[in-house]
Amino acid sequence: MITAEQMLERFLFPRSSQYTYIRRLSGGERRRLYLLRVLMSEPNVLFLDEPTNDLDTETLSVLEDYLEQFPGVVLTVSHDRYFLDRVVDHLLVFEGEGVVSRFQGITLIT
Repeated sequence: MITAEQMLERFLFPRSSQYTYIRRLSGGERRRLYLLRVLMSEPNVLFLDEPTNDLDTETLSVLEDYLEQFPGVVLTVSHDRYFLDRVVDHLLVFEGEGVVSRFQGITLIT
């Protein structure tokens, strides 16, 4: 079992900053803390809407590492191919006019 302190460190909050008042955190740190709060609740399903748009590269890397080991289901919308390659094993690609292609990894499923 991972402790809150360990998760804070994993998500780039060193011990020296773990007791900082939230009002003193930057906007990016607040987003990271909110994300961490959601993950600490041990959800079975995560819905992520364009997560690469709102997170800095360091936080995104930590999130990608976390999601690679996440035991639940992750449903995400993203245009970031690198992110998708790292964290998903099935893709539904909506191509317009009602056409949806399904991929497992990079292989088209017919």
